[in-house]
Amino acid sequence: MNKKIGSINDLIFDLFLIFVGIMCFNKQFLIWNFVWIILCIGTLFLCLNQIFLLFIKRKIGFSFNNIAKLIAGFIFLFYLAYKTEEIAIFIPYVVGWWALLISTIQFVNYYVYRKDGLKGVGYRLFMAIVSLIIGLYLIINPIGMLFVLTNVSGFYLVFSSFISIIEGFKEILSEAFKQKITKHLNISLPIFFATILPIKVFMSISNLKKQKQINSDDFDIEVFIYLKKQGPESLGHVDIAYKDLVYSYGLHDPEKRHLFGTLGDGVLIISQKDSFIKHHIETEKKLIISYGIKLSENQIDIVQTRIKELMSRTIAWKCALANGDKHSLDYASRVFKETNAKMYKFSTGKFRTYFVFSTNCVLLSDHIIRSKQLDLLNLNGMVSPGSYISFLNNEYMRGSSNVVSRIIRGDQNV
Repeated sequence: MNKKIGSINDLIFDLFLIFVGIMCFNKQFLIWNFVWIILCIGTLFLCLNQIFLLFIKRKIGFSFNNIAKLIAGFIFLFYLAYKTEEIAIFIPYVVGWWALLISTIQFVNYYVYRKDGLKGVGYRLFMAIVSLIIGLYLIINPIGMLFVLTNVSGFYLVFSSFISIIEGFKEILSEAFKQKITKHLNISLPIFFATILPIKVFMSISNLKKQKQINSDDFDIEVFIYLKKQGPESLGHVDIAYKDLVYSYGLHDPEKRHLFGTLGDGVLIISQKDSFIKHHIETEKKLIISYGIKLSENQIDIVQTRIKELMSRTIAWKCALANGDKHSLDYASRVFKETNAKMYKFSTGKFRTYFVFSTNCVLLSDHIIRSKQLDLLNLNGMVSPGSYISFLNNEYMRGSSNVVSRIIRGDQNV
């Protein structure tokens, strides 16, 4: 019953978004007034919520960050109230700066791909230049681009909502037709948003804990998603476990980090599963959500081949503690101390260089379990820990997929 009500609510919301998208084509002035109202209401709600948490509920402390958020919220609210006519300039400015940020990310991607000899170097450079041109034009001529921006927004709303409605009808379709829809009609978030959005944006962790769990021990591979309540780790981290070994990839060499800790040498950690989980629960104080996936014999062979290929490009690496620095407190040294894990860097190809917006922990997991040969996870585009957990949980709740287990371990306050 609750599932049907949820589906009806989703359908109504999608139809509303289609209506708004159509309005973008012929009622642009009305649409921007609507955007202004939504921004005002949303900002006021956030400010009042911050006041409630600070002064009434006292759930958050009087730190500089919390006070700054409240002040910034009220400044933005007053700006919206007294500069109503500038909303038409404000939105293109925001999108313009976002496009410049995407351009910067693509230029770094171009550097990574060229350095590591990967395919797609030309495409990354092309996208970086296109994003740069669009961003500069939006900032220089915001009013002139408003018409184009509104129409593009309308098209995106109509198209994405239409796909969402089709997704909602999948349960009554045949399995073969479902797979076609999922493969060809799936819209992913833009790369920047997919990477920086906390997992809580994709789904409620508290609701996840309340859901009924019916688990099977008969699975072959596990996907681990780690998170903390606050900070960068609220964005999540993804690892793969196969045959009681965890494969964890990240920017774990503190001596080789650049660009504000987003770029550097990629490090692969391989550890016994039980000790690795214990360390992250007891020492790192993380919540771990794992999904067990059942594989066919052919899929097992493909996974083993992909892991073997991955390891053929690695060279052994030692963290600071393994090199004799007994006072080292970096992540790799903490893991080594508790698990005696083996660590590797890549000598060539993909994953030699880690970049948070492309060759990250999710991409390594993708390399092992998401491919056309495996036909295992039907996720399109750039995926994040948040989109991973959302997809896997939906598959688990279906009860008829190859995601047969979900286990929640660790800090229950996340």
